[in-house]
Amino acid sequence: MYFGDPRYGNNVVFELVANAIDQHLVGAVSQVDVTLDQQSISVKDDGPGLPFGRSSQVDPTLNEAEEYLQLPHFKATAKGHAPHVHIVPTGCGLAAVNAVCDRLFVSSDNGEELWTRTYERGLPVGDATVSVTNGKPGTEYHLALSEGIIGWPDYSTLKERLEQQAFLYPGLRISLNAEEFYASSGLLNLGISRGPAVADTGRQIWSQQKLQSFDMQIALVGDREDDCYTRTWVNGVEAVDGGSHLAGLDLALEKHGWSPAIKLLHVIMNEPKYAGPTKNRLEVPHMVALVEKAVTDLLNDENSSS
Repeated sequence: MYFGDPRYGNNVVFELVANAIDQHLVGAVSQVDVTLDQQSISVKDDGPGLPFGRSSQVDPTLNEAEEYLQLPHFKATAKGHAPHVHIVPTGCGLAAVNAVCDRLFVSSDNGEELWTRTYERGLPVGDATVSVTNGKPGTEYHLALSEGIIGWPDYSTLKERLEQQAFLYPGLRISLNAEEFYASSGLLNLGISRGPAVADTGRQIWSQQKLQSFDMQIALVGDREDDCYTRTWVNGVEAVDGGSHLAGLDLALEKHGWSPAIKLLHVIMNEPKYAGPTKNRLEVPHMVALVEKAVTDLLNDENSSS
C-alpha cells in the first residue's frame, strides 16, 4: 500500500529525498546526500530543518516535526502544501518510513537550534534534545531498516532514479555514496546524453520557468526525421501516456511548424489539489491552454531574438 514492492526499501530513500526536493523548489535546499553501507542508510540535506520548534495543531503533546514522524496522513501532503513532488508514484510519508525502521535517528538544525530525536519501530525513545546550532543547517536521517518488514534498497535502481532527479531539478546536487549527480541544463542534458542520436542538433530550446499555476522545464532538440523521442513528467513522476501538458506542447509546436526530434517536458503543479503524483497520464483539461501559451511565448521569444 505504501511502499510498492516490499522486497526493496528504495521508496524509503525516495520519500526522504523527495521531501528535500520540495524544499529545493522553494529555494531552501541545494544538496542532498544519500549514503548506504552494509547496515544503515543516511539521507542528509542542507535545508532549514524540520519544524521541531512549532507546536502541532493535530496533537498538542507533539511538536510539528514529531507529528510528521509519528502520525500517518492520508492526503497528498501532511499540510496540503504545493509544489510537492514524488520520485515514484507511491508516496508514504515520514511516519510510514519511521514505522519500518528498527531504529531511526533524526538530526535537524535550523541555524539557531540543533534538535535530535531517536525512534525504534516508529516509537520515540526518550525525549527530543535541543542544543545550540552546529553552524550547518540541514536535516539528517540515519536509518536501520526492519529486515522482517522491508528489504534492502536495490542499488542500481536507486542510482538510476537519483540521477534522473538531477535532470528534473537543474541546480540540485544529489550524491549516492561517492558519486554526485548534477545537470546544469537539466532536461537538455538528459535529451542529448540519453536520447537518440540526432543528425541536426542545431536548433535547441531549453527553459525553466516559474509560472503562476505551474512550473515548467522544457527541452526541444533538432528536427524530426523518424519518430520523436518524447518523455514527460508531472510532479516528478513520468507520465508515460502524456496527457494535458503534452497536448498543450504539441499545439504550440504545430502552430510554429516545428517537429523536434527530441521533446522533454516536466510540469510541477502549484495548486495543492493537483500536488499528488500523476500515475500514467495527466487529465487536467485547463492545463492544455496554459502549457500551450507558455510554450508559444517561449517560441515567440526565440523567433524575436534570432
